[in-house]
Amino acid sequence: MGRDDGDPPLLGTCNADPPVHLEPKDASMKTPVAEPKPAPTDSPPQLLDVSSVSKSFGGVHAVKEMSLSLRTGELRAIIGPNGAGKSTLFSIIAGRLIPNTGSIRLREEDIDALPPHIRARRGISIMYQNPPAFPGLTVLQSVMLGAHRLGRTGFIRAILSTPGQRREERSLREAAVDALEMLGLSSLAHRQTTELTFGQLRRVQLARALASKPELLLLDEPASGLHRGERTEFGKVLQKLHSEGLSMMLIEHDVDLVMSVADSVTVMNLGAKLAEGTPAEIQSNPDVISAYLGEVVPRNGSDH
Repeated sequence: MGRDDGDPPLLGTCNADPPVHLEPKDASMKTPVAEPKPAPTDSPPQLLDVSSVSKSFGGVHAVKEMSLSLRTGELRAIIGPNGAGKSTLFSIIAGRLIPNTGSIRLREEDIDALPPHIRARRGISIMYQNPPAFPGLTVLQSVMLGAHRLGRTGFIRAILSTPGQRREERSLREAAVDALEMLGLSSLAHRQTTELTFGQLRRVQLARALASKPELLLLDEPASGLHRGERTEFGKVLQKLHSEGLSMMLIEHDVDLVMSVADSVTVMNLGAKLAEGTPAEIQSNPDVISAYLGEVVPRNGSDH
C-alpha cells in the first residue's frame, strides 16, 4: 500500500541501544501454559464480522466457511497447525486476497469491495511474519511509512512542499515518534534499519503498524523467531496495548503467550473452524487437544 506523497527527508544520527543477541529457537522446548485470562463480563459493540468466508487456490480449500466476530477492545487469538488457513484469513480481512464466498463487515460497513489501502484508511493495520528492513531508511523514516493512512497530501503538493504538506509531514513524524516511544525504541530512531537485530526489527515492525493509529491490528505470528525473553517482553507490550483499548487479532504458535493475553480463542484446522471459546475452554477442549495442543503442560511443570 503505497503513499502518494514523497519519502520523508533523511535524518541525522544518534547513539543506539546495544545489540540484542538472539538465542537459537529450540523447537523441541515446550513452553508451560500460563493461567488462562478470565473472560470479559461486558459486551462492547461489535467491530468486525467475518461471515461464511471461503478461499480456494486451484481446488485447494485454504479457508472454508469461516465465521467469527470481534468486539471493540477485544483481543482474539487465532491458533492452529501450520496450513490451517490462519494467514490466508488475515490476508482476506486486510484486502490482500479476495474470498470466493462470504462477506466482511467493519463497524457494520460492508468492506468486501474495498482495496487494501482503503481498508487501511478505515483503520485496519496488519503486521506480517517477516519484518522488512527498508534499506536506506532510518528507523524513524521506516515507521513514518506506517502512518501513511493519516496523510492526504498529493504528489504535486509534496513536490512543491506546500504549507499543508509540511503540516502533514509533521503529523506523520509525531505519530511515528509516539509509536517508537510506546515500544521503547526512541534511542534507535536515527539508526539505519539494516543495522538492527531481528528482535529490534520485530519491534520496529510493530511500531510501524501502530503509527497508523489503527482501530484493528492484525498480528501474524509476531513472536516468531524471538527467544524466550523477547517473547515475554512482547507479551507485555500486547497486554499494554490491550489495556489501552486497542482491538487486536493474533495468530501465534506460542500457546503460553496466547493463553496469557487473549480474551477469546478461535482454533482453525484444515481451513475450517475447529473450536471457539475462552482460553480456559480451549485448553480443556478434547478436539483441540487432539488436533493441536497435545498434552497441556501445567504452569508449575518442568520445561522439556
